[in-house]
Amino acid sequence: MSTTQGQYEKRRHTRYETMEYALLFPNGAPDPVSGIVLDISIGGLRFESRTNFEEGTVLLMQIGQGGELPIMTSVEVRYCGIDRETGLYSVGVKFMPGASENRMRVVKYIHDHFLANNDLKSAQSSQPS
Repeated sequence: MSTTQGQYEKRRHTRYETMEYALLFPNGAPDPVSGIVLDISIGGLRFESRTNFEEGTVLLMQIGQGGELPIMTSVEVRYCGIDRETGLYSVGVKFMPGASENRMRVVKYIHDHFLANNDLKSAQSSQPS
C-alpha cells in the first residue's frame, strides 16, 4: 500500500483512472521532469515521478493525449510521498486557475474519462454472471 493512501480520503471529486505521459516544468529547472498521470478529477490529478516535489510548488504540466495536442495547465503540489509498491514518488496536485481554453481542454479530457468509465461499468454490469 502507498504511504499516500490517507491523502485519498481528502478528495472532494471522483477520480478516474488514466495512464498518460506528462512533462512537468518546475520554475527555474533547465529540463522538464517526466511523470505518468494515474488518475484525474475536476479538481486535480495524481501522477508518479522519480522526482520529489515540495508541497506548495507550482508547476506547468503538459499532459499527453495520444495523437491529440497535449494539454498545458498549471498545478500546485498538495502532497508528495514514496509509493512503496513502485518506489516512485506519488504526487497529488490541484489545478490552478488558468486560461479558459486550457481549462476547457482539461474539462473535456476529464469528461471523456468519465464517459469511458461509465461505458465500462455499464458493459460489466450487463454481462451475465
